[in-house]
Amino acid sequence: MTNDHFERAKRKARSILKDPDRVAQLVAGVGSKLSAANLEFGRMGERIKIMIRMIKAYIEGNYQVIPWKSIIVIMAVLIYFIIPLDLIPDFIPVTGYIDDFSLILWVFKHLQDDISTFVWWEKHGRSKV
Repeated sequence: MTNDHFERAKRKARSILKDPDRVAQLVAGVGSKLSAANLEFGRMGERIKIMIRMIKAYIEGNYQVIPWKSIIVIMAVLIYFIIPLDLIPDFIPVTGYIDDFSLILWVFKHLQDDISTFVWWEKHGRSKV
């Protein structure tokens, strides 16, 4: 799955990952958008929150076993989620989030092993890995 907007988001992710302050700003932006879209408590919101926790754990140095490529894809999907003008602009009622959600589902499917391993790590000790 690829589109120009997501490819740009991946390039931006590589840059943002070099600066913990920019990562924190991105995470805050995603949290704000979750609240604004009333997504905090749904299944999609939970998936996004898992990705946020993965990024935070990685940046803080607590969880390093995830491949760099997976971190880039997760960062890119979070960037894509907060960019209002993507494949289908978010300001279009209801349909504006279809591309965002499709991409999030795609990431969850393709990174299922990495995500499952992280969720297991969270539940079973959270020691540095």
